[in-house]
Amino acid sequence: MYSKKLKQFIALVAVFLSAVAMTVAQKNDRESGNQWTKSEKEVSSEATLFGGTSSDVALTSKQSGAGVPVTMPVTVDAVGGENKVRFSISYDTTVVSNPQVSFGADASSATITTNTSLPGIIGIEVTLLNGGTLTAGMKEIVKVTWDVNANAAAGSYSMVFGDSPLTRGVFDSVGGTMASTFTDGTLTVLEPTAGPAVVSGYVMTPFGGGIARAVVTITDFEGNSRMTITNGFGAYSFDDIPSGQSYMVTVSHKSYQFMPDSVVINVMETLSDVNFVGSAN
Repeated sequence: MYSKKLKQFIALVAVFLSAVAMTVAQKNDRESGNQWTKSEKEVSSEATLFGGTSSDVALTSKQSGAGVPVTMPVTVDAVGGENKVRFSISYDTTVVSNPQVSFGADASSATITTNTSLPGIIGIEVTLLNGGTLTAGMKEIVKVTWDVNANAAAGSYSMVFGDSPLTRGVFDSVGGTMASTFTDGTLTVLEPTAGPAVVSGYVMTPFGGGIARAVVTITDFEGNSRMTITNGFGAYSFDDIPSGQSYMVTVSHKSYQFMPDSVVINVMETLSDVNFVGSAN
């Protein structure tokens, strides 16, 4: 039977050894980088969830010619978690008109709301369906196509983000506001040119193999068409295409399906990458 004093001594030794063990463990954690303060944990969690940055929304700058429609995609350099993007874009009505909004490549499952109540401004709101959110990375959410006026003077014109009629912002799936920046775009109207151009490209399988004997047609906006057939490597080419105009290029083949099977191009100079990819029926 231990005496009362001996029992007290043993208890004190146990407390001391426990404290020493805890101190050593904390020291090891700090040296190995595993020791966190509460604020560091919170910062780390935010960095993981939101990438440590803001959502960067940008209007892609483009070139076109007078009388030639231009499509300017709106992209988001997403941090992840974005459900809704809202903004307004102002434009010079002496240069462009009739804005049309379509789904971007990364937001096909979304609703788009537009507001054209103010002249020279379009408001756009893009909301992913069913509470969906963007993953981190560069995403194309909408494309805005303007008619470039036939009498538009050559030069560079700013297309500016604003807050009327719709206030700009980026929001998560529960309506919370996310940090964001907005970068304006520039439309450059080129000097008119009458020089001919070459339009060419490849018709390929998803694995990069050429598809021979595909029918490729180029059509201007007056309905005038030219047709050619791809060679054994899947290549095609149209020479002497008048520049400064828009054209639709389509492809077909009895044994392949193409998605998409047509594209609209603005021919301001020679184009060598108007390509199509087809899968066997």
